[in-house]
Amino acid sequence: MSENRICLTHGTADRLLEELSVSGAELHPSSLQAHDFTPHVGMMREGLDELLGAGEDLVNVLVGVGKDYRSRSDVACHRFYGELPPGSILHVEEGIYAASPYLNLLLEARDLHLVNLCCMLGRYLGTFSSVKPEGDSDEIVKRAPLVHVDELSRYLSRFKSTAGTGSLREALRFTCENAASPQEVNLQLALCLPPSCNGFALKKPIMNYPIKLNGSDRRFYDADHIRIDLCWPEARFGLEYQGEKEHKDKMIQDIARWYAARNKGIELWFVTKEQLGDAAQMNFIAREVARRTRKRVNEWTWPTTDEVQQLLDVLKSGKWLNPGDRLRTRELRGRRHAA
Repeated sequence: MSENRICLTHGTADRLLEELSVSGAELHPSSLQAHDFTPHVGMMREGLDELLGAGEDLVNVLVGVGKDYRSRSDVACHRFYGELPPGSILHVEEGIYAASPYLNLLLEARDLHLVNLCCMLGRYLGTFSSVKPEGDSDEIVKRAPLVHVDELSRYLSRFKSTAGTGSLREALRFTCENAASPQEVNLQLALCLPPSCNGFALKKPIMNYPIKLNGSDRRFYDADHIRIDLCWPEARFGLEYQGEKEHKDKMIQDIARWYAARNKGIELWFVTKEQLGDAAQMNFIAREVARRTRKRVNEWTWPTTDEVQQLLDVLKSGKWLNPGDRLRTRELRGRRHAA
């Protein structure tokens, strides 16, 4: 019966999906629909506390059309009309279900600003998790991607006029798969987001692009291949993000990788944490990427330093924007502001 089932969604499902993906747990798809679930979380509280940890302030649940869907201080109800494609709902444990990563993206897309949606999509398409490792380690937790571009496109094709589909398709235009860290996502988005978001509107790179090494290349780097964080293969150019705490061995390894890439005819530029947070530095890097990829720089739409800094601050802080917020405060066809 529906009163014995709840379906987690939005931030609650997001946290659960990340935790379970890291642990390797396998969730099985269910044929249930939104109207099969209840907003009454209390009866499932014990199971939820085991899954999410005791004291979860707000639980987000999916509900269909019905009378009893009012949100409370501890429960937020998210309605969905219509039929859900197979695989949209995942079974977690008895009485508890969760929106699949594909459905969760679609539901979140109804209310997110494009910048925030692209950040979320970049994480779902990436090979890193938002789960923090135990202790004070800054190590990034690795996992398989939660979604894939082709499968997400097929999933969206099943919806005609459902709210969120247009926003999610737009986010796919600017977001890359296979990022290995949040910083790589931020760097890619700063370069590729459209002028309306204060981005540089550059061609999307291939993230963590593999380059096979032969015998002569291994003089520099003893491995079968190297991976470049952001690569434009046709331009023979790539960017490598340098973390804040790079130890000596990592620096030596990066130098060796630089030589190996150079030996393959690919030039690498390194981008530090400080540069990723500095608009003037990012402007210089973006112009070099534009030159390498033969992208004509239109000074009338190219973002100013202040505009770029606004976007970088949002990406760095993870600030949630209102869907109607405009990052670009000047008209794109207006007179170019002084940078």
